[in-house]
Amino acid sequence: MYCYYSRLLHHRAIYKYIHKQHHQWTAPIAIAAMYCHPVEHILSNLLPPAIGIQLFGPHIATQWVWFALALIQTLNDHSGYHIPNISTPEAHDYHHMKSTQCFAGLGILDYIHGTDLQFRQSSYFKRRFRLSDFVSTKYFGKAKQ
Repeated sequence: MYCYYSRLLHHRAIYKYIHKQHHQWTAPIAIAAMYCHPVEHILSNLLPPAIGIQLFGPHIATQWVWFALALIQTLNDHSGYHIPNISTPEAHDYHHMKSTQCFAGLGILDYIHGTDLQFRQSSYFKRRFRLSDFVSTKYFGKAKQ
């Protein structure tokens, strides 16, 4: 679902009015995850986790954990760091560089729709598997000092 919503935000009739603000960061940092138009903040950052809560009505502690995990994933997608056992930010970093690629969270729909072809041929794609340490992606292929 997010993949299609993300593609909608990149439609030329909408992009310059709503989503362009978020894409001012071509090399995103974690705080840029929340830098967006108020409409986008409601529709992208607040509504999706709230829908799950409304559908299932979990305990308040579960709601806090649900929102915390959603926030951590969003911050990680914009951090440039590989945090163990959390998906890597490579595809989303590439999305900020080339806003016509990598719309989906998990990448399956990008593969199906062919919106990850350039990403798959880039060095970002090769780095997406490293999940074992906290090293920034800028050190990939270089000796640590």
